[in-house]
Amino acid sequence: MKFKRIITGIFIFIVYAGVLTLSLLGFGFAYDIFTVSIMVGASLEMAKAISNRYSKTYDQLILLNIILGYLVFILVTEFKQSGGITAYFGVLLLVIIVCAIYTMFSKKRTISNATGTILTLIYPTTLFIYMLGINQFDGPYRTAGLFFVFVTPCLVDTFAYIIGSIFNGPKLCPSISPNKTIAGAIGGFIGGLLGGAMLLLLATYGIFGLAPIGNTTVTNVVHYLVIGFCGAFFVQVGDLLASYVKRNCGIKDFGKILPGHGGFMDRVDGMIVCSVFLFIYLNILSAL
Repeated sequence: MKFKRIITGIFIFIVYAGVLTLSLLGFGFAYDIFTVSIMVGASLEMAKAISNRYSKTYDQLILLNIILGYLVFILVTEFKQSGGITAYFGVLLLVIIVCAIYTMFSKKRTISNATGTILTLIYPTTLFIYMLGINQFDGPYRTAGLFFVFVTPCLVDTFAYIIGSIFNGPKLCPSISPNKTIAGAIGGFIGGLLGGAMLLLLATYGIFGLAPIGNTTVTNVVHYLVIGFCGAFFVQVGDLLASYVKRNCGIKDFGKILPGHGGFMDRVDGMIVCSVFLFIYLNILSAL
């Protein structure tokens, strides 16, 4: 099992590195294709988990929301440079209305079917739109955001696993995730800070296109380390949230497509929650 996990981990690293490299070379569509692809995979995995335990979701509406939502997001962003996320929420609202109307007039479906569908439309589907939004930033904010999207979850998960395995100790939230320990959570924060420090060092010397995101040396150091630390927090919150959903749905993993790692949702549960934080933080920072 550990061998499969390592091999799959290497494959995931290569994919992440490839997408990041193409994005930094000017092929931003590679990042969008990657994000929309895992949005589809993770959303359908969530829908399946809910359908197996509770009521059948409307998968067609979920896919419709992803396709139309992305098209509207990218078109508005292309022509107005902003407002893409607001436009996406307009599509989301329309799809929810369609979902409600269909349920009202259906003889086979109930409010439970609509509830499960709407839950999936919000989590995880909508969280991915903030991950897409990071690709629309300009200059150093976009570069820093893209690096943090991939680097933070990887280092947080890696250090949480290593330190948690070495020290074990008291459980973090045994009722939600019995394998997670306090030592592992601390390891995750160490990984996040290490990621922030590593990207800060690269930005200081202008490596890989990274650049300062603060007006002074001190603020730049603070921003990179704060993003690393807070990013670690949100990665672990995302992981716990997914674990809570899995426990309530009676499953161990959302899927089996990634041997040793589970499904798409199992791999990106922390990434998407962290992306919401990254988008908000960098958006505020770029507006100052």
